Amino acid sequence: MKSVLAILLSVTLFTGCQSTKKQEDVVTPVAMSHTAVMGISAFYYCANNQWPASIDKINEYEAQRKAMPHINVNWSNLKSISNYTSKPNYQLTSNIKQPDNSLIKLTSGQKAPNCDGNNAELQGAYVNM
Repeated sequence: MKSVLAILLSVTLFTGCQSTKKQEDVVTPVAMSHTAVMGISAFYYCANNQWPASIDKINEYEAQRKAMPHINVNWSNLKSISNYTSKPNYQLTSNIKQPDNSLIKLTSGQKAPNCDGNNAELQGAYVNM
């Protein structure tokens, strides 16, 4: 869980430092969603010994487990702007439309987490913009 919080803080600091106010308004919520999906997917992996098959499965698992309740994910928006793959590792790529109609590509992913009881330690986690 500490790894998820460290990534969340890093993404928040990165998007806050690298973006103008207008870009923050559209990029930060998606970046925070990527962070939440990383954590939820790691917990799912530990519970099921496999990655979730889709964004819908991640959403369903979060609704049941409440692994990341402090982050408000707009699941329908995330699904509409993103491509999710689960093989061999989890990767989520979102194309975020800017106010000037340009796109910012945000990609996150990770390798299989270390699982210990109810804890999931992220491995090889990244967020690229």
